[in-house]
Amino acid sequence: MLRALRLPLVCILGSALAPAGGCASQPCVGFVPTALENHAELASTVELPSYVTAERVDILVDWAALSSDLDCLPLDPVRDIDLVALTRFPRLSEGEVASALADNTLLQSDTNGYLSCSPGETTRCWLSEFGFGGAGYDVVDTYAEEAGTWLLTFHDGADVSYPLRYFAFLSPRADSSVTLAAVVPSCPQFTFTAQLDLSDPARISAAGGGVPTTRALPLEEAATCSGEAEPSWPVDWGGLGDRPDELVLARYTMPVPELEAAFSDRDALAAERYSLAVEGTRADLAEAASALGVPFAGFSGEGLWLLELRESGWFVPSYPLSVTVIEPTGEAG
Repeated sequence: MLRALRLPLVCILGSALAPAGGCASQPCVGFVPTALENHAELASTVELPSYVTAERVDILVDWAALSSDLDCLPLDPVRDIDLVALTRFPRLSEGEVASALADNTLLQSDTNGYLSCSPGETTRCWLSEFGFGGAGYDVVDTYAEEAGTWLLTFHDGADVSYPLRYFAFLSPRADSSVTLAAVVPSCPQFTFTAQLDLSDPARISAAGGGVPTTRALPLEEAATCSGEAEPSWPVDWGGLGDRPDELVLARYTMPVPELEAAFSDRDALAAERYSLAVEGTRADLAEAASALGVPFAGFSGEGLWLLELRESGWFVPSYPLSVTVIEPTGEAG
């Protein structure tokens, strides 16, 4: 009888286990991946504040009063903001930029200007202090309504690859004399809602198992062969056409209608949550871990399990692509 073993650890040579160090190119035994389907209709909206100012003058951006971020989480305006970026969209209105953010369709080609300011231990940047790569740039002369839409992003880190904590538009107007943009909290800036279809969930072994299969997988040169079976939960999303970079597995104990309405806050509402950076179209849930580094060890506990594929966009750090409802089963392989 073929015994199901975890793919990265065990190889079969002929009908016996191969000796340590001799199985790098031999067929390995694992489980047939569970095909993921999308069981959710997702809707998103983006609402960003806009600060009207004078044009072609030096503007002071001050966020001393910014005490919460785009998700309404507490924010220290000094400690949590290390960089402020200013991006110009010459062909898009503020509404069109917000809609593209909501759909995660904003592209670098939509812009023609990016500048940044590092405030140090302060909570302010003058427009004249924004530059590119440490070099200055005379943005004041081009800061005008006719130049397009101007978007401020506030980051917790030294460059734009670090977490984005807040958005705001700067809106230059010829009829305005305002030279101060005093940024204040306005949240949540991103709102997600979901309609979940619970009628046909994906069925996955609670303890880790399934239909065994033989596949040839490359192993690291230092890999050793072991005859000890370990739990495995392989999944495949090739049929969805998604290109995620993160997988999130979470259990919820709240009523489904409440979860659907508060889908923006699903990470904070989860009773358990595990994540995994992914590439391609397959992954093993055994590789997922909690924020504290605790590995996923199986489906247990009461509630609803959801497996979400996410993509990091240019401005949106974690955008939901699809959601699969999981029904744990007693099948062990």
